Amino acid sequence: MEALAVSDLNFTYPTGLNALRGISFTLDEGELLLVCGATGSGKSTLLRELDPRIRPHGTRSGKALLFGRDIELSEPREIGFVSQDPSGMLVADTVGRELAFAPECAGMEPKLISRRVAETALEFGLARDFRKNVEELSGGTARLTALGAALTGDPRLMILDEPTAELDPLSARRLLAEIRRLRDEYGVTIVMSEHRLDALLEFADRLLILDRGSAAFFGAPAELGAALRSGSVPREALADMPGAVRAWAEDADGELPLGFVREKAYFSLHPTVEKQPRARSGGCVCELRNVSFRYAKDAPDVLDGLDLEARAGEILCVCGANGSGKSTLLGVMSRTLRPYAGSVRLFGEKIGKYSSKELYGRTVKLLPQEPAELFDRDTVREQLVGAASASGLDDPKAAAEKALSGRLASIDPQSHPNDLSGGEKQLLALEMLLFSPPKLLLLDEPTKGMDGAAREAFAALLTELTNGEEMTVVAVTHDLDFASLAADRCAMLFDGSVVCVENTAEFFAGNRFYAPRDVRLKRSSDNS
Repeated sequence: MEALAVSDLNFTYPTGLNALRGISFTLDEGELLLVCGATGSGKSTLLRELDPRIRPHGTRSGKALLFGRDIELSEPREIGFVSQDPSGMLVADTVGRELAFAPECAGMEPKLISRRVAETALEFGLARDFRKNVEELSGGTARLTALGAALTGDPRLMILDEPTAELDPLSARRLLAEIRRLRDEYGVTIVMSEHRLDALLEFADRLLILDRGSAAFFGAPAELGAALRSGSVPREALADMPGAVRAWAEDADGELPLGFVREKAYFSLHPTVEKQPRARSGGCVCELRNVSFRYAKDAPDVLDGLDLEARAGEILCVCGANGSGKSTLLGVMSRTLRPYAGSVRLFGEKIGKYSSKELYGRTVKLLPQEPAELFDRDTVREQLVGAASASGLDDPKAAAEKALSGRLASIDPQSHPNDLSGGEKQLLALEMLLFSPPKLLLLDEPTKGMDGAAREAFAALLTELTNGEEMTVVAVTHDLDFASLAADRCAMLFDGSVVCVENTAEFFAGNRFYAPRDVRLKRSSDNS
């Protein structure tokens, strides 16, 4: 049975940006459509267009049918949606009440609601957070809560906008397995966008590649090879594809390497070149010794006797599971959170001795997990002018125009900052912070929402910023591909402490599970 039929869908934002251009596709019940494409290609706009409750403001034309009826006539319970910013979707005060919200709105019997909520909490590992206030959740746990809440309403169509964006790699794999079960065992039709395509191409039924708002490809993943050979799919649209697929596209020789086994075989014939570590001076910028922190006096420690150093001019990536304390660590390093034990020193001085003006002027700056927290203007241009002015620049307008003609050239300056894609928000927020470059730049999930090309460009930018050793970067991230590209050293945070800190090549070589797919593939092919 045909579940979703989209015909000649067009959408233009009030600013005049043509976000979607003649998109058409069909999807049968119980199929999974994977939507991919570069940052700003229209993925989030397309997904929002498929849910009448959250459609963006603008001009649209074309049709979308859900099980043969105009999607405008669909009932709220028929569609479940999880956005790029799941914390903004949560409406209840606790995890348990959030999970119960959708079935309550659908008029389910109380006993059935209790059963459905319990099932969902157990399935998504939310039992321990069941009574926790949603405002206390880590980004990854908030995402799992939003997904679970959408599913308790028993939708026929699930729309997922980058569902693994804030999940650690192991949690992401478990979530993707759950999504696969929804399709295979429960017949739910799924439309999802993602930048992590390594494990998805193997089980997606259909693939839709967007390029500047148009459909560059629609079909089964196995048909992508022929499209690449014909040149109908632009190379830049492949930025998120697995490394073996990107490499194969350069010569298109043989069978398209989809899936771990074929990728492994490909890498055994085409070995990769490992990144060489940079020579750094080794001077200590930020030092944490025996640091312990908890959010309430009777709460468990989030950080427990933690030791860590950030060295001059390095890029240090801190990895770890959801809820392991990574964002808390950045809060302690930026003095927005104060530990109850231990010491934090910046450039040899206790962090408490800095005045707020000294600390937050050009010493430390933090890019939060949700960059929208920094936005308070109606357009990108106004936002940049405001940030440049706050940084004390002599000509804020000129500084804003320079940014718009440089790293932000692909962003419409008249767009509202909150209408940007996830990756574009990150780039805008970073540009705002760099008007007065800090000595220590702290980044919380900085590549969330970025495609592969944007991730590589971002890693190159951080490398450039730190080359003179005048800036040090500490980034907490679940993006192991980014860490392998950018980091000089990587640290693993577990159970409130740092369990290892090594240069990037040694860090990933020593990890069996916690490594980018290309590294695991190389190791597997070397052991064959």
